[in-house]
Amino acid sequence: KNQQRVVNVSANISDRFLSKVIQDAQQQLDKLVLPEDYHYEFVGENREMQESFKELALALALSIILVYMIIAAQFESLLMPLAVMFSVPFSLIGVILALLLADKSLNVLSFIGIIMLVGIVVNNSIVLIDYINKLRQKGMERKEAIILGGKTRLRPILMTMFTTVLALVPMALGVGEGSELRAPMAITIIGGLTSSTFLSLIIVPIFYTFLDDLSQKIIKRG
Repeated sequence: KNQQRVVNVSANISDRFLSKVIQDAQQQLDKLVLPEDYHYEFVGENREMQESFKELALALALSIILVYMIIAAQFESLLMPLAVMFSVPFSLIGVILALLLADKSLNVLSFIGIIMLVGIVVNNSIVLIDYINKLRQKGMERKEAIILGGKTRLRPILMTMFTTVLALVPMALGVGEGSELRAPMAITIIGGLTSSTFLSLIIVPIFYTFLDDLSQKIIKRG
């Protein structure tokens, strides 16, 4: 191949994740002392997975940018959307825990689930912050608006979260033919949405307060 001699060593994977098999093979190959001008590389499914992850990482970055632009247009601010986007990192906590508990690996489908989470988890924060802004426009103090907004929007936020999670439970359990292939995506969304919902109810108002103070300082300096 390309004027070089090549030896292909192929194998099938059974009851193990591809990443674990590659890791074990890498550990064994590291022990080898190869002659000069000899090298090895993992191809096949491993190369396809790496290429897919690169494309999905680009899609994830693009989705974050697009969501930020839409929220910025809605709130007519460049700082306040950051408070909403702050809920996205919290979803990764639930994703990691859910995949570990379910003994699933981070594959292409679970990565697609993470991309979907970018558009899902921000909904609750948008509802909360938008209501807080409306209360402040009516003359309510910021602290009171945050407390009242949290109490008022708690029920619809939890209802939205639970309905989405419960709808994905059959897929996560692998019910139906071929559903075990889609299970990682459902598990990813369930874990990410659950953690981001409960954490964002506490952290997002705090970050909102910080950004509001920052915006007031910028206005005063301007």
